[in-house]
Amino acid sequence: MRRAVSAVWLCLLAGTAAATDYRANAQDYLDYVRRLQPGDRLLLEAGDYRQGLPLRHLSGEANRPIVIEAALPAEPPRFLARPGANTISLVDVRHLVLRHLELDGRNQPVDAVKAEGHSRYADFITLDRLYIHDHAASQQNVGISTKCPAFGWVIRGNRIERVGTGMYLGDADGSDPFVGGVIEANRVSHTLGYNLQIKHQAGRPAGHADHYDTVIRYNVFSKQDAYLGRRHAPTSCLGIFRWPERAARTAIWSTAISSSTIPARHYCRRRDVWCSTTMSSSTAAATRSISSRTTMCRVTWSFFPTPC
Repeated sequence: MRRAVSAVWLCLLAGTAAATDYRANAQDYLDYVRRLQPGDRLLLEAGDYRQGLPLRHLSGEANRPIVIEAALPAEPPRFLARPGANTISLVDVRHLVLRHLELDGRNQPVDAVKAEGHSRYADFITLDRLYIHDHAASQQNVGISTKCPAFGWVIRGNRIERVGTGMYLGDADGSDPFVGGVIEANRVSHTLGYNLQIKHQAGRPAGHADHYDTVIRYNVFSKQDAYLGRRHAPTSCLGIFRWPERAARTAIWSTAISSSTIPARHYCRRRDVWCSTTMSSSTAAATRSISSRTTMCRVTWSFFPTPC
């Protein structure tokens, strides 16, 4: 007892609180979500979670993020979509890590992960090895979506399939930029619309005026067996950056883009994007050809003819 009290006293002297690991199940997990503090981990047991994961006003710290993950990565908790609510809903959050979760859309007209439009910010969010599937009620239903200023995201190792749009980052009018992100080692397939879309960006969030690149690397974007509608979309679309010329770039390398039904391509609405990609008519061939040592080259595509 004396040793535990001494440890707490030392934490208080250091100005930090002791981090806690919580273990929860599908019945009680929301009670724990509300109490999470910097450095805490919430370990979710296997099972079907039917009440979504609303994350509101939670802030970790740079070296002490709040982590929500499967208790056993081999047995991820399955979040079932419900009408009228996005499954993982982010509002005014920073320094969160979400790892080893399954998001089953059941073709409800909702998004899997969404930084909500009424949020002021959603910064330093890591989405790691999520399995997102069956959010394909329409092209408007998205695997990962940001509709507020979003800075410093890491989207890594996720599998996204059978969705309307794989990732839609930024807002249609350019008012909610996606800045300084890393999108790596994801596999996106069987989408109605784009595998990846980063919207044009009209300005920067306050406090982020320095140079920040968004990096897209080691992904597989596939339109094989894609739905061919009247205006079928290519694999990806990158919008225009309207702040100073060298303030931001999007770099793309070692990313495989494949399609057996429509041209394997992505569109860019600005020439100042740095890129090295593999185009293929076979997902397997494209995956095999990804190299960890690829020289970056400058893209010289024409502007996309219509707004993406």
